[in-house]
Amino acid sequence: MNSFLIDNHTLKKRGFVNRNVEESILTTTLERVQDTMLVPVIGTQFFKRLAYGVVNNDLNADEQALLNGYIAPFLIACVDYRIGNHLTYELRSKTAGKSGDSYITPLDRSEIVALNDDLRKDVERYREQLIGYLKDNRLLFPDYDQYECKHENVRPDSGSKFVPIVW
Repeated sequence: MNSFLIDNHTLKKRGFVNRNVEESILTTTLERVQDTMLVPVIGTQFFKRLAYGVVNNDLNADEQALLNGYIAPFLIACVDYRIGNHLTYELRSKTAGKSGDSYITPLDRSEIVALNDDLRKDVERYREQLIGYLKDNRLLFPDYDQYECKHENVRPDSGSKFVPIVW
């Protein structure tokens, strides 16, 4: 699903990702976050509707409010949570390794765990808010509530517990 509900500029402006992060890393992380963290929450059918609406600039007022108030904060928190490994490790043609920067001191293991825990709490909170808003406003979003369940479609999550990704 190559449509993005938010852009890299928004991620850098509203998230913790530094402005010098390569666009390709940010784009790949956002794509994976949408596919693996957002689609399970809102479902394939509703994601496709929102992506179509963003691309064609035809979101209705309720969809725009959902995107700005709930989905964007969730995606930003998820990208912040997931991008650490993508910035730290590089996969090359002959090996995988750690990348470094002479202007920053890498975190030790306990600092990584503390950062990961803090970012995970943000993701969990925004996820709960998004699911709660969708449940409270089901009538506004028919593609969330009346999804077509096929093998390739993901059914919307209505509140099962978030399973964190551990670095």
